[in-house]
Amino acid sequence: MSTRAPLWLGLVVAALVLPVYALTLAPGLTWANQSADGGDLITAAATGGVAHPSGYPTYLLLARLVQHLPLEPLAARTTWLSAVAAALAAGLVVPLVSRTTAGPRAWGLVGGGVAGLGLGLSPLLWSQAVVTEVHALHTLFCAALLYTLPLPDAPPPSHRAHGLAGLIAGLALGNHLTVALLLPAWLALSVGGAGRAWRPALGWRLAGVALGLLVYLYLPLAAAGRPPVNWGGAATPAGWWWVVSGAPYQALAFGLASALALGRVAGWAALLVAQFSWLGLLVGVVGLFFGPVRGWGARAVTLWIVGVYSAFALGYNAADSYAYLLPVFLALALSLGWGVAALLNTLAARPRRAVTVPALVGVLLVALGLNAARHWPAVDASRDRRAEDFGRAVLAAAPAQAVIVTQGDQDTFALWYFHFALRQRPDLAVVVEPLLAFDWYRATLRATYPDLPELSSGTDWRVTLEAAGRRLCDPRVDTAPALVCP
Repeated sequence: MSTRAPLWLGLVVAALVLPVYALTLAPGLTWANQSADGGDLITAAATGGVAHPSGYPTYLLLARLVQHLPLEPLAARTTWLSAVAAALAAGLVVPLVSRTTAGPRAWGLVGGGVAGLGLGLSPLLWSQAVVTEVHALHTLFCAALLYTLPLPDAPPPSHRAHGLAGLIAGLALGNHLTVALLLPAWLALSVGGAGRAWRPALGWRLAGVALGLLVYLYLPLAAAGRPPVNWGGAATPAGWWWVVSGAPYQALAFGLASALALGRVAGWAALLVAQFSWLGLLVGVVGLFFGPVRGWGARAVTLWIVGVYSAFALGYNAADSYAYLLPVFLALALSLGWGVAALLNTLAARPRRAVTVPALVGVLLVALGLNAARHWPAVDASRDRRAEDFGRAVLAAAPAQAVIVTQGDQDTFALWYFHFALRQRPDLAVVVEPLLAFDWYRATLRATYPDLPELSSGTDWRVTLEAAGRRLCDPRVDTAPALVCP
């Protein structure tokens, strides 16, 4: 069998799931699947700005690149980054399973194909593939890092390979900082089999990580241009650290109230079943503990991912914390592939293997297909026009020279998208009331709207604007009319 067969089959898997994503892709700006942050990410990329902490420089640079595609509207162009990243992550599962499966290579290849389709059609990854968010790209980076792990019976990687792997890790951290949860196991397994050469191997990997982390220099460079989306004022060292360290969200990590822990665990268990169906989960458990895995490295890193990312997601005190489970489902997809290989290896010894082997694969594919069909309506974002309708209604109703005062993520980021990214209604001003407490935001307002009077975080700022002859309007996300101007 050609050594390129897993890569070719991986491309086939990616090509199979990508049309499914295309059918369910958000047609424009969307709030579907907890993706209100999409308006901030799109606008920051389009205006050369800085997104909300931790800044996401790798994502912003890639998003800015895909925004040059000849597609309309701008939001849909950016969402295609998620779709392609998710499809590639599903495709990469095939060579990951194939290269870590002991025994007949054919079974590892078949197991990888089933696992890749399973991950690609799993509802959580699917839900993030059809909206503008960082999580699909995060999953692809995690899969790529697992692919860079050395195999126990293969020649040791070159210094260049170690450095390239480190570079991928650094860029992955520039997309989502929770990649750091994977790095201890990744580094240990990267150099664990290097013998006396472990020091240079570790050095090259760390050097690559450091090089990749230079992507965070984008934030002060972007902030220096005084863009309208400029979280933290990252042009200063203090502002840069405020963004990169995720200062506003640090209290959320492991901040879940103990009274909510039991419900969160129950939700975690339900999500596990929902991704691959009961049958797929059972096969995955078999593969995780009894599958024909080459060496202990792959199994160890899989258990590490399941443990640390589950603990982080369970303890993170936010409604969308379930998105942090995507690396867990990536790891379980690998174990699903190992389980398929284990069962095929057992059935191949039977006299009727010509019947039993295809039957098993067929049953698993049908189970995964039925599971995908059941969750299709929940993840489908193709009909969600709430954010588009809201933004257009607000801008259409706003009086000339009005100041629109927003309060939350949905109204703020949707209006930023229309006002800054699409450059509609330049006569208006959008003021985010909760951000007025920050010096950096008031400085951003002065740079963006030089005709506005100086604002403070006190209660008199509304009086100041009204005295300057500006009419204040309050948008409403869930009720009609969409804009109220007293």
